[in-house]
Amino acid sequence: MYWESMVELRRLLLSLLVFVNNQVLQIVCSLFLCFSFLLQHIISFPFKNNRSNYIESISLALLCMSAVLNLGKASIISQSLSVDSYSFVAVNVFISLEQSMPLFLILVIIVAEIGAKAFKYEMN
Repeated sequence: MYWESMVELRRLLLSLLVFVNNQVLQIVCSLFLCFSFLLQHIISFPFKNNRSNYIESISLALLCMSAVLNLGKASIISQSLSVDSYSFVAVNVFISLEQSMPLFLILVIIVAEIGAKAFKYEMN
């Protein structure tokens, strides 16, 4: 029950960031919140199943990485008044990295599953 309330608190706090007008400040606050919840999760490991704990840790870490990429993208967009070729390429790189993160999560889970099955096979 405790951890479910923490998940709901995380959702509520991230949802309240919608009311922050400055985009860069909004992303910095979301990065701080995501990193805080990641640390709390790593310290407490609240699930009985270790696999669930690892998957949740990876998911929260990817959420932090997404906030970092969005911070870079927002700072480039807010700094450059005119869109030159370098800022355009940088923003596209940030967007591509952010879009590929779910695929990265899926690959990590698949590799972890294959590794766990291979380890069990070797133990038998």
